[in-house]
Amino acid sequence: MPGWVNDILQPERLFTIALIVFLGYVTVKSIGKNWKFLSKFVSLVNTLVGDADTPGIGVRMDVMTKELKENTGKLDAMEKRVSTIHHEVTPNHGGSMNDALRRSEEQGKKTAGKVAETVEKLDQHIQISKTKDAEQEDTARKLDQHISDTEKWSPLIQDLHDQYYGKKRQQPPEPPTE
Repeated sequence: MPGWVNDILQPERLFTIALIVFLGYVTVKSIGKNWKFLSKFVSLVNTLVGDADTPGIGVRMDVMTKELKENTGKLDAMEKRVSTIHHEVTPNHGGSMNDALRRSEEQGKKTAGKVAETVEKLDQHIQISKTKDAEQEDTARKLDQHISDTEKWSPLIQDLHDQYYGKKRQQPPEPPTE
């Protein structure tokens, strides 16, 4: 047997070797059971510390703070714009777009009511007009009938007219003056 094996098998060293093997076994067994936790822990440490490809969280926070300081003016301008938009879309007793829209809707409703009333009156006037047109047609028909009925009397009437108005009318005698 080689010498190193004899050295390991000495009773005072055998206990130490057994302890080391036992601790190694427990460590390997523990790592196996807790592998998910350990991998997440390593990932967390890499995120905090960083590596060659990605900077750590401290560096990223510094960059974000620097960008925030640089963009404070932009954020103020955006806040001002949002404030203006908020002012325009919320009711504020007359000056906002919301109030203007409400006024337009009310005016539209009033106009719709007036249009409906006008349409109703127009329908009434159309009905009256149709009635009057029918009456005029009836009158024209009656007049045509009268003319056709009286045409046979026309020569007689013309003769009477000529006789009466054809001659000069005699003036009535003047009353005697005394």
